Amino acid sequence: MINLVKLDVGLILNAISSINMLDNLKKYKNIHFIGLGGIGMSALAQILHSQGHIVSGSDRYHSPLLTKLEQTGIYVMISQDASNITPKHDLIIYSSAIDEKNPEFEASKNLHKEMLSYPEAVGLLSQNLKTIAICGTHGKTTTTALAAIAFLQNSCDPNVIVGALIPELGKSNYRIGKSDWLILEACEYKNAFHNYFPSIAIITNIEPDHLDFFRTAEAYFKSFTKFLSQIPENGIIIANADDANLEKILQNLPKSERKIITYGTSKNANFRLEENKIYHQDGKQTILEMTVPGKHNLMNATAVITLAHTLNLDFHLVKTHLEKYQGASRRFEIKGQINKTTIIDDYAHHPTEIRTTLAAVKSKFGTNTKILCIFQPHQYSRTHQLLQEFATSFQDATKVIIPNIYEARDTAEDKAKINVDLLVETINETRPNLAQNGKDLENTLKTAQNELNNFDVVITMGAGDINQLSEKLST
Repeated sequence: MINLVKLDVGLILNAISSINMLDNLKKYKNIHFIGLGGIGMSALAQILHSQGHIVSGSDRYHSPLLTKLEQTGIYVMISQDASNITPKHDLIIYSSAIDEKNPEFEASKNLHKEMLSYPEAVGLLSQNLKTIAICGTHGKTTTTALAAIAFLQNSCDPNVIVGALIPELGKSNYRIGKSDWLILEACEYKNAFHNYFPSIAIITNIEPDHLDFFRTAEAYFKSFTKFLSQIPENGIIIANADDANLEKILQNLPKSERKIITYGTSKNANFRLEENKIYHQDGKQTILEMTVPGKHNLMNATAVITLAHTLNLDFHLVKTHLEKYQGASRRFEIKGQINKTTIIDDYAHHPTEIRTTLAAVKSKFGTNTKILCIFQPHQYSRTHQLLQEFATSFQDATKVIIPNIYEARDTAEDKAKINVDLLVETINETRPNLAQNGKDLENTLKTAQNELNNFDVVITMGAGDINQLSEKLST
């Protein structure tokens, strides 16, 4: 892995502090969001609303997040209809999940409205702020939250956009600060992060995902290569030294003056993690006692320790508050306890995330913990493409129930290739009788309620609406 070259942080910060701070979105008074209920869309909507814009938005279904937006004064429509787009709208911002056949998208085109995708709109904010972008296949939400905490404890007063509700942000997914720092969770789907202008990037790991869009692993890797190539001269890349895919990308980046700093368990890492100790490249040592379980969270914290050290933040404050971090919504979120059974909800929807999260359950509760894992696959296409990887991801579970496959951006062809029974059968080839078809969410809930006392932990997993089940189980 590439080693650290000497940093001139003062030069870096002087270069990026000269950015013009004019608000590129200021000229738009009345802004409408198509797909307002998305976690990123809702954050941006609240930021713009707080800046004095008149904000409205629509989505197909109501949610607690939309209720919160209504309470702030944002006008929410639970339908997506052409009539929602009116002459008064100066700008339309649409979610990456919206296709061109959406009636509001078509109406906006027909009325010749100015339109921006969510990443394009965030890019306009990023262009005017000193941006720290946190990207990677896994762990970017937690790492973004930890970075925000590090800055908050150093009175840096950052702006934040993150993909979950964070207790330290007032149970919100955004923060409006008074500084010119933006800490941004940067998703790669549809090359979204190509729209951003970071001076600092943290890359947690790179493993092929979103293959409904990228199609091949090579295309996925190329997307990260382009993103990292956009980091300016005198910028900083903080990279996971343990990730072989990331190492290849870094080695093939065009030569420049940007600084590459590494962290991880590798002996070549500039900030090396060994159990819960971090050995700094300058000979110092940090011991981390994280409240949230799992080696992956120690790795996420190590990335932020590296960032804090690089920017000369108050190290004692950073360490103390990283250790107090309670976790984000839907990231190993403990929902409650029924008798002796703990109910947990988690966003894990990729095989690596499932494997890591189940390992974290055993790390926290003990190796003999009996775990009922209720997993809802997200997308037929992802389930089919990663079928064999899913099959081997549940070995730490005692029992697995698959209620359904959550449809998202799937074609009829995608849906024809895979179903719950095939996934269950493939999992059971690795360990007989491990998995069963739950038939649907309602029947799965009944099964889980009847078997609750047979398990120490029940954990719901997935990026769809599986969290509804954990809510019902824990009440």
